[in-house]
Amino acid sequence: MYNIGIKIALIWLISLFSCKSETTPTIDRTKMAHILGDLHWIEAKVSRFNFRNQDSTKVAFRELEKEVYKKYNTDSVTFNKNYDLYAKDKAVLMAIYADAEKYLEQKKIKKKNEKPGNNTHIQRD
Repeated sequence: MYNIGIKIALIWLISLFSCKSETTPTIDRTKMAHILGDLHWIEAKVSRFNFRNQDSTKVAFRELEKEVYKKYNTDSVTFNKNYDLYAKDKAVLMAIYADAEKYLEQKKIKKKNEKPGNNTHIQRD
């Protein structure tokens, strides 16, 4: 009887230590901010597509979402795990969102300057 208890305790300890949970993110904060920024960018882009069907909007977003993850050499599972890890510290997550907002502002300015015929030195009324 004593022998069975030791075996059960040993199996329990082995299973406990074999289930490691990540405690540190594998995506750095800057990259995380850029991914979040790009995801919000495509979300806004898809909302302007004016699909009649909500399913079409979801499909379009998912396809563009895959491109974002590919751009940053990650996937949705890794992104979500890292997001959850960063979310444990609200101050860090807020800082990442602030960086994402700055990234989006830079992206918006860049897109504005890329438009043909847009001369920023010419002021229009």
